[in-house]
Amino acid sequence: MTTFSYFESPEFLIYSSHALVAIEIPIHLFGAYCILTKTPNKMKPVKMCISTLFFFGAFLDFTLTCLLIPYLTVPALGGIAFGLLQYFGVSNPIQTWFGVTNFGVTACSILLCFENRYDSLIVKNHLKTRSYCIKRYIYLSLNFLIALLFFIPAVYNTPDQVLAKEYVRKIVPNIPSYIIDDPEFYVIGPDTQTTVICVAAMIIFQFFQDLFFVVKLFHYFLTQNGMSKQTKQLQKMFFLSMELQIFIPVGILLIPAFYVVYSIANNYHNQALNNIITLIIAIHGVISTIVMIAIHKSYRMVLLKFISPKTFNRVELPKLKTVLGTF
Repeated sequence: MTTFSYFESPEFLIYSSHALVAIEIPIHLFGAYCILTKTPNKMKPVKMCISTLFFFGAFLDFTLTCLLIPYLTVPALGGIAFGLLQYFGVSNPIQTWFGVTNFGVTACSILLCFENRYDSLIVKNHLKTRSYCIKRYIYLSLNFLIALLFFIPAVYNTPDQVLAKEYVRKIVPNIPSYIIDDPEFYVIGPDTQTTVICVAAMIIFQFFQDLFFVVKLFHYFLTQNGMSKQTKQLQKMFFLSMELQIFIPVGILLIPAFYVVYSIANNYHNQALNNIITLIIAIHGVISTIVMIAIHKSYRMVLLKFISPKTFNRVELPKLKTVLGTF
């Protein structure tokens, strides 16, 4: 009989997810407090995009560590959910759609930040007609709508689970039978093609939009000469701060992304790594929140005053200001 080590077991994933929830909740609550009450007037124009990026990042964490807790069996596109949605009887196809859609919506929140900066800095006020505003809202709404719909083809036709489970046994023979035979074990489909096409199309769709706005913004900062040096420097500092808040967590997500691609392409299964990459993905939002607090002056001041008011007032602020700038 095949047995699992503790790190390969569902128990490791479940208990680790519970621990992450306990860590993430206070950090996200502190981040929400900073955004809602400590955002300075100079950051008011971007408060909405910061809030959106923060909310969807935090919600993605909460989804993976509490609502779903997905025990995945990559390279087979199957697994068991151990979260609250499973407890309340939500169907497996709906949970699968909900989980993947969270990634799409989070990607849209990143796009929203770049588009917001593009709209604020590059589009001239006289061009912001009523027609332009309507088209802009339609464009952003369509992106979020696509994020909600792009994975439906992959979950629309649920395969016969008996046949699908037999397929999983063949490609991942070292998974214990008690896991595959669990009534809640769900396989999206024995064929990964539809799933890969849906996910790849969404990634490409979002990537080229992000690239367009990033290139435009870099060109703006390199060529803009009609403003004071201080104003230009402040705009650059905020844009770079926003990039750090986005790209550091996204960079961390590349680790599990490369692993999943390698696993599927080479039919490689390592359940301990499957559990670990799930946990890595689940800290995406909390890392984004920590970076947000660290790079924005008004937010890190609150944290430093809370940790050590005297030390902060005498020493820490000058050092941080020199390193991180004025945001």
